[in-house]
Parts: sequence; C-alpha cells; structure tokens
Amino acid sequence: MPTWDQVPDALRDRLLTLYDQDCQEKTQHIARLAGAITMHPETLKRRLREWRVNKPILQDLAAVFPASPSHLHTDFLTISTDHCIIISDIEMPDQNTDMLRRALLLGMAHGITDLVIAGDMIASDQAALATHPITLVTGNEVSYRGTVKLARQMLQGFQRHFERVFIFDGNHDERLAKTTGGEVTLDMLLAGLDVTYSNYRFMWLETSRGIAT
Repeated sequence: MPTWDQVPDALRDRLLTLYDQDCQEKTQHIARLAGAITMHPETLKRRLREWRVNKPILQDLAAVFPASPSHLHTDFLTISTDHCIIISDIEMPDQNTDMLRRALLLGMAHGITDLVIAGDMIASDQAALATHPITLVTGNEVSYRGTVKLARQMLQGFQRHFERVFIFDGNHDERLAKTTGGEVTLDMLLAGLDVTYSNYRFMWLETSRGIAT
C-alpha cells in the first residue's frame, strides 16, 4: 500500500476536493482512503490541508528559482568497468617508453581492454606555455606541435589492443587552456582519435565492488 509520499499529485487533488466537500459521506470516504494508504484519517486530513498550502508554492518553484545559466560541472566521466589499467604522468616528450610498453603488455596478457590516462599526458614545458622559467637548454627540446604528434602516435599504439581509452586533464595538460584563456584545449588536438577526453581531473569508476574516484 502506498504512503503519502507515493500518492500522485492528481490523486492528492481528488482527495482535497473530497475533503473540501460539505457532505455526510465525506468522513467515511476519507477514512476508507486513509486506510488504503496506511494513514490515520486525521493524519490524512492534516496532509490535505498542507497540500492545499504547499501545492501553489511547488508549482511556482521553477519561476522562483530559475535554472542556472552557468556550467554546472556535473558532466565529469563515469566509467563502468571491472578491468582497467590506470597510468598517469606520462609527460610527453619526456615519457618512459618502457612504462608505456609494460602497460600495453599487461593489458594484453590479462585481457584488460580499458585504459585510463589520469592526467599529465603532455608535459607542456615549452616556454610559451610553462609559468616557470627555463633553466636548462639541452638541445633536444621538442616543440608543442611535435609533442602532440608523439602523443597521437602513442594513443594509436595503445588502440591496437585497448578497446576504450580515457584521458583526464592534469595541471600540465591545462597549460594550453590557461595560455589561451580556455579557447584551445588539448582534446581539440586529438580530433580523429577514438578516445574519450575529460577536462576534469577526476572521474567516477563504477565496479562490481563499488565506486571509486
């Protein structure tokens, strides 16, 4: 049997109309309906009086409290999986190639088909992007354009095995967006690749054992 919270608005309106009627059968009807929703008749009468007052307020909530025109930041990624490899801080072009190979081989060996790159895929240490001063020039510096090319090559390599690749922003990845006032973000430079990119630094990871962040 339903409780008051489960009673539809339309039925509440019908009950209120009955309650407002001046007839001898009203008390009997209210007692019968109160029993149907597991409620004492006097409690049902009080609920109906509250409904008379509250309904106009509830109907006007949308007008009184308009939806925010701002970005609500509720579109972060939720990944449902029981098997994934999580790596981070690749910081291309300063990547540890052996670590990348191990991640791929581990996925292949155990049949893991989801890969998460949890921030700082690209170092973004070029003078035009980094806020810290350059203190050492080695002669082996790679341009940002060259770094993106290396990153795309790496992702294509991962996609030879992994069915899903997720990438999250890190503070290094955000340097491009900060320099351009948010007009250009790293995901724009990965167009054409079958990867899922998030501009957030976190995610929800849903597993059969629970949720992790």
